[in-house]
Order: sequence, then C-alpha cells, then structure tokens
Amino acid sequence: MNLYELERELANYYQFQYFEDYCHNGIQVEGKEEVNKVVLSVNINIDVIEFAIKEKADAIIVHHGFFGKSFLSIRGNLRDRVKKLLENDISLIGIHLPMDANYEIGHNRIISNIIELTNLEPFNYGLIGQNEKGFGIVQIMQKIENYLSDRTGIKKGSLKIYNYLNDIPKKVAVISGESYKYFEEAIERNVDLFISGSIAQHIPQIALEEGKAILSIGHYNSEVMGIIALSHLLKERYGLNTKLIFNENDL
Repeated sequence: MNLYELERELANYYQFQYFEDYCHNGIQVEGKEEVNKVVLSVNINIDVIEFAIKEKADAIIVHHGFFGKSFLSIRGNLRDRVKKLLENDISLIGIHLPMDANYEIGHNRIISNIIELTNLEPFNYGLIGQNEKGFGIVQIMQKIENYLSDRTGIKKGSLKIYNYLNDIPKKVAVISGESYKYFEEAIERNVDLFISGSIAQHIPQIALEEGKAILSIGHYNSEVMGIIALSHLLKERYGLNTKLIFNENDL
C-alpha cells in the first residue's frame, strides 16, 4: 500500500480535520513509499523503533508520536529516534486525539463496548453511557482488566477504584488518557462512575464529597485499546501485515 494513500485513508477514517491537536496527525517522519508491514504501539521510543527494524517494518503507527507541530531543535532522545527512523527508511505516523474520539474503534468506544454501555453520547473526546446491564463497579473493573490481560499480558491489580459505591452506577463516563480535568464536567452531567486513564491527587477528594466513584485504569492501559483495534482494521481492510508491541507501564 502506498504510504500517502495509507495516510489519506487514516485521515478520512479518523477525521483528522476536526481536531485541534497538540501534534501533527498523520506522517511525522517520512520513510519508504510502499508499506506492507506496520508496527503499532501506544508510544514511540527506541525500543519500538528497534522492534520495527528487527521486524523489517515499513512504518510505525502510534498514539503518542512526536508532540509539537514544528521542530527547530532536534536534540537528545528526539534526535536519536529520528535518526534511527531515517537511517532505516521507516515512516512514523501519529494519531492522537482522533484515536481517542473515534466512534467505531477509538479507545473510549472499545472500553464502552467491553462494559456493555448503552445509549452512548459524546463527552468531550470520550463517551457517556448507561449501565443497563447493572454491573457493579468491581465487575466493570474486572471486565476491563480481563480484556487487557488477555490481549497485552498486563498484571492484574493495576486498576484502582476511588470512592467505591455500594450502589450500581447507572450513568458512566469513559474518557481515556489524562482526563481528570473533565471530572467536574462529568459531575454536572450526573455521572455516577467516571472511568479515566489517569487522575490528579485532588480528584478523589472531590469524588468523595460529590458521592461519585472513579475507576482509574492507567493512562497507557486506557490508550492501548484503539491501537489493538487499528491493527485488526489494517489487516482486515487493507491486507497489511501488522505487529503489536506493548510497552506496559502502570501510569
């Protein structure tokens, strides 16, 4: 598949044009024009690049690529990463906020599907839905944990509930990444459970005072979902050879 055709397909599918992002969505480092094998990862780092070289990949697609839209200084680890990519003619494609928000295979849609939320509606770049199946908070946590463990091999026990409620949460917000800044907006929308990638230290106290529960699943864990889903899409729709690499961490 042609590199620029792949970029156009991704831009159309994820609707890049609608996002004011911190980075350039699309080709960040230009490698060879023909793409047959793609490595996918949440983050770009030397380990991922070395894996792509070993796998003889033509491109790497990540959620967290190079942040910023223009570079006047390429130094340190940024220099090392760019140098390895260029020396090996490997393209880097980044898809940031559009991957969080995509309604079909975005991080938040996958999480919502795992816990079987219904009547989904947009919530910033995440989703709010109804817990019509009546799952308890621990059940919800276990469903997400099992999904991650089966696919990425994460150790169980890294997900954390703050302000556990005995009641079944009726309304649930799901928003991946560093999403604690939207917690108070979720309160205004009468959410019972807020599922976040990561939270700040003052948020659990607000949850306690407001009678709301939080499930923090980890920034990385919340954003590996869409990477896995995109790997399947590229394989099934375009016949590309895809490889996933997981750089698991608890944050």
